[in-house]
Amino acid sequence: CDLLRTCGIGSWAVGSVLRAIGVMPSPPPHHVASPGSTTPSVDRLVSRLAPSPSFVSPAGKPAPGQRSKDVLSLAAQGPQHIPVAPNWTRSRPFLSMAHLFEPRADTGDEEASIGTFPIQVQEMLLVNDLLSVLIGIDGKYLRIKVTSGEAGLAIRPDPTLDLSLADLVDRILPLTHYYVRVVRMIDLRHKYEFGLVNHALCAALREVLREYLILVAQLEHQMSLGHLSLQKLWFFVQPAMQTLKALYNLVLDIEADSRSKPERGSTTTLRGGMLLNVLHAHAVAAGGEQHTTKLLSFVLQESAVPYLAMLHSWLHEGLVHDPYAEFMIEERPNRPYYDDSYWEKRYVKRDKHVASFLADKDVVEKILNTGKYLTVLRECGEAKTVGLPVAADGLAVAADGLAHHDASAQDAATGQAGRVGPGVLSYSSNTRVYAQLVHEAYTASSHRVLDLLVKQKQLLHRLHSVKRYFLLEQGDWLVHFLDLAHEELSKDAAQASKTRIESMLALALVTAASGDQERDNVSCSLVASSALEEVLYVISIDGSDRASRSRHLSQAGAGGGTGGALTGYDAFTLTYKVDWPVNIVFSRKTMTKYRWLFRHLFLYKLAERELCSAWGTHQQTKALKNHPALALDFALRARMLHFIQSLQHYLVMDVIENSWHTFQEKMRGVKTVEEVLGIHDKFLDTCIKLFVLNDPNLLKMLTRAVKTSRNFANYIQCKTSMFVFGNTSPDGTTREGDLGEEYAGVPTIRAKRMARQQLGTLAAALSAEPKHRQTVDKYEGEFDHQVSLVLESLRTFCKGGGDAHLLALCAQLDFNKFYSGRNEA
Repeated sequence: CDLLRTCGIGSWAVGSVLRAIGVMPSPPPHHVASPGSTTPSVDRLVSRLAPSPSFVSPAGKPAPGQRSKDVLSLAAQGPQHIPVAPNWTRSRPFLSMAHLFEPRADTGDEEASIGTFPIQVQEMLLVNDLLSVLIGIDGKYLRIKVTSGEAGLAIRPDPTLDLSLADLVDRILPLTHYYVRVVRMIDLRHKYEFGLVNHALCAALREVLREYLILVAQLEHQMSLGHLSLQKLWFFVQPAMQTLKALYNLVLDIEADSRSKPERGSTTTLRGGMLLNVLHAHAVAAGGEQHTTKLLSFVLQESAVPYLAMLHSWLHEGLVHDPYAEFMIEERPNRPYYDDSYWEKRYVKRDKHVASFLADKDVVEKILNTGKYLTVLRECGEAKTVGLPVAADGLAVAADGLAHHDASAQDAATGQAGRVGPGVLSYSSNTRVYAQLVHEAYTASSHRVLDLLVKQKQLLHRLHSVKRYFLLEQGDWLVHFLDLAHEELSKDAAQASKTRIESMLALALVTAASGDQERDNVSCSLVASSALEEVLYVISIDGSDRASRSRHLSQAGAGGGTGGALTGYDAFTLTYKVDWPVNIVFSRKTMTKYRWLFRHLFLYKLAERELCSAWGTHQQTKALKNHPALALDFALRARMLHFIQSLQHYLVMDVIENSWHTFQEKMRGVKTVEEVLGIHDKFLDTCIKLFVLNDPNLLKMLTRAVKTSRNFANYIQCKTSMFVFGNTSPDGTTREGDLGEEYAGVPTIRAKRMARQQLGTLAAALSAEPKHRQTVDKYEGEFDHQVSLVLESLRTFCKGGGDAHLLALCAQLDFNKFYSGRNEA
């Protein structure tokens, strides 16, 4: 000791470090592990760690979740508003070991070579220097130099040093590399912009380094008592060597991943769930080393505290407290809740920030939907019911997978951790813990939202109302509407007045559906494409490229579309007004499917109406003498009407009613909103499939056949309306109704007989006219050909694995083998 004082060597370095970190004076000698002990003091870090050490938050407070409102408001505005650390954190290089990497001039001091001292003195001098170098401070004979290698530092002992001592020194010196590298990363990532998970990681690393500094202080105490030799020093630091090496490798991987996976152009950002995934991978890879597993599990458990605090807030409050954009859920607050896309786009997943211990697809989806459900309750004024039972008792529902708040890192390593306090989650390697917790929260929140929709918002009644209007469950309102709006809908879509059509629709609904309170939510619109073009456009987007899309649309216009300007009938469709939160079920996508079904049903109903009108005109021509001359026209009209009515019967009875019955049966057993959405989508998808809306070729064939029927109905009605007895006199000037009641009967018998004979003569002349016969034969050939193609395509579709229900449509369309027999002949 006298010799050391003569050389001017003291213990100021270690003492200054201990004063800086607030450590009390060195403990009694019995606190230092003896050479015969198997667990040195550094190994105590696993057994004496606090369950939730503080980490640096944006407000500078230790507890997670107690962040400053000012900082949160600034961070929510964007990265440019993240607080900036004061300059003194960068202007004091000795706090961050930055002085080691700065250029330093040679002091020029010429010290005596250590080899000039006896070996015993050399050992004392080396022990004293090592205690300084181990914490990043230059010694007298051991100096730290910057290199270009991976370690970045090099410590070159005096070449005159005794070889045996030099070998021991070389074994101990890697501790300096590890320590300095970890301190450097802590100094970098404790800044605000790196996020809360990085702050928690830095706090955990500081906790480990604190144990390391305590070890160095204890070794210095032993040196001051003269009980520390170089061999003892090497023995005592071996566990610390393993600990710091594990941290060093972790730091290297974090820095490597930051360079290989930059976020938004930054080469130094690895945070949130991405950082937890790196930590989790290290913890899993170290499964064969008990000491390293404990250490990395502790670091991961403490680093996950802020992330899991966000998860807990999301699962039990529906709130996202994420000022640094590092959570798995991203909130887009600018989207209004009454928008149809609110449910899908207000909250979205950040796939890169999904923690790997939560990477089960079902668990992640439940996490996303649970917070959405709580948001629904909050937006609907159900704030008093947002708190869930699983949160009130501290998540005690998963007692099998949870540990008490004083759980150690061993619990985390073995998967027994679940919470660190009442209502707060903690890391666990056992994914079943999270699955159970998430399932409980998901079930409770979904059940409440389902009750809100069914009981308060009358979801079932709204579903039935939409079916009544869009799927024509009760078509009496449609008959009234077509009678009122025929003139307006017959115009071009650009010239039709939407206001007048809406008023006529409202009048028809009041007349036919006076008992339905939801009729006020029904309105109409005129779209810019026909029913076929709309469906083909969507199909081409989902399964074809742009060129194929253009080809589909051109074929639709040539063969199955309108063939010209859209009329009001072609552009007409219904709309349905839904409020929040019912638009969760009746989303924009769902209402689009309903619109597709309605437009095709409306098209078939319109064709039936026109054919029935032609049938009514034909009935009034039966009194003509040459009525059989129009028999071929009547037969073709009858076959067309049978085709349309058979198609409607199949769509309404075999498809809609059958699928609706299945839908109602499944709705009786639903427990979550997701089940409602799934069942509802399946009902609509089944209808779309059996309406053959997902088969563009078959759909175009049906549309062509319907279009041919409508064109023929309009043509034949125009030709035969002049033969209707009683509408006009043969000279076109006198109507039967113009005669008074007192002159009806006997005075007009002769005039009726003469008119009937003249109309019969005109009908016979029309039926024998070559141009008329050619036109009718053309319509007949086109219709028969199109129906034959439809039947052939339906049978081929069923044989190829299509739905067997389509065979029933084939049987109805070809019930007497008329078309199949003609093809065989």
